[in-house]
Amino acid sequence: MPAGMEGVNRRRRFLQPKEGTQLPGYTGYCPQYKFLIGLTYGNVSANMLKGVKHNPPTTSDPQQAAGPRLLHLPRFDGTRRLTEGMVPGYTGYIPRKRYKDAGTYGRDSAISIDEFFQDTEGAVRANRALRATIAQSPRMSPTASHKEALEKMNSFMPRNATFLEDKRSFLEPPMPGWTGYVPRKKITEVGLGRRYHVVAKNGFGEQKDHMDRHSSLRDTPVTLERSESLSEEEEAGMTDRRLYRPEGMVPKYTGYIPQRRYEFGNTYGATSRSLPVCYHDKPTFGAYLRTQSLQVST
Repeated sequence: MPAGMEGVNRRRRFLQPKEGTQLPGYTGYCPQYKFLIGLTYGNVSANMLKGVKHNPPTTSDPQQAAGPRLLHLPRFDGTRRLTEGMVPGYTGYIPRKRYKDAGTYGRDSAISIDEFFQDTEGAVRANRALRATIAQSPRMSPTASHKEALEKMNSFMPRNATFLEDKRSFLEPPMPGWTGYVPRKKITEVGLGRRYHVVAKNGFGEQKDHMDRHSSLRDTPVTLERSESLSEEEEAGMTDRRLYRPEGMVPKYTGYIPQRRYEFGNTYGATSRSLPVCYHDKPTFGAYLRTQSLQVST
């Protein structure tokens, strides 16, 4: 008899408890224990367990608790993890243990490890048999030469290099559902209240206009002299490049808008349209401020 069970029996003989009484210090489950008050632990456990069918006493021997040892379980040698007689409390991974219920830890662990080793050995044997079958089979001869196969593949899909003129146009809008980048889609009014095809087309079109304008400015000579008067075309071009537009800013714009913090009670668009930085009709806000300062001085 194991030393642990001998100590428990010695305590029972010394205390001489009633039939069905649990020893003080027992941490297992006792039905209705928390609803009984005023008695000792022995009397409470004896009253609770009257008429309850008891399971046979368990043993601390791992081999007896797990039943007959399965032939496919390796013995513990200090290096293997999955062995016979798994100790309860092991927190490592046991293959297929999660699908076993209503059994003891040792029995479920043994069955899971046995199934895992059997399936692993079966897969290894099947792989070896397949390799042996392939090695014994006669080598297949090709039905066409390498040159003929390449000609057939080239006729189906030409292997010529892709030139720049074969690529799609920059202004061609992508298909709905494309998750790539669309210029000016979220920061301007291009993406408000329109279908994806129209948004993408307008966004790429405006981006192309900006790219062409910047390309034309590269060849323009730089002059340090400031002209007081601008032509209508130059003034219209500068107005189009304004950050704060007369029609107001798009909701969810997270940039800075001068004097917005002092306005209350209106929507985001109405507030931005009421500010001087947006509603002025000059090419730049600096030009607007100069006209205002001239009016004040005169």
